[in-house]
Amino acid sequence: MLEIKGLTHQLKLREVRQLDQWVRDALIDEDWESKGILIVNAFRNEPLENRGEPFPLNCIQAAKKSDQCLITTMQLFNAFCALQRDKLNLEIFWDTIFSTSGVFSLPGLDLLCTNS
Repeated sequence: MLEIKGLTHQLKLREVRQLDQWVRDALIDEDWESKGILIVNAFRNEPLENRGEPFPLNCIQAAKKSDQCLITTMQLFNAFCALQRDKLNLEIFWDTIFSTSGVFSLPGLDLLCTNS
């Protein structure tokens, strides 16, 4: 279950709860199991260098408890750049997404778009 949020602020707990509810509804109403993946572009009106932390602690804790993966649009962009340069192992990328409960992290991914 994928949700994408473009926010002018930091992620809020209600947004994590909303995705959790959709995942639970899919299981109960449709007998369909899913993983909650929340892609966030926090502080979207700010230049990248001025943006604050996208995920407050309460959202990280809730995502861990509800087995959601929180990922920023910048991380997704970096993955796309790495893929274009044939430097992204898609199996590892997706395994990491689906095994993450909390904030997505794939070491070295952020360096692949800035290095030649």
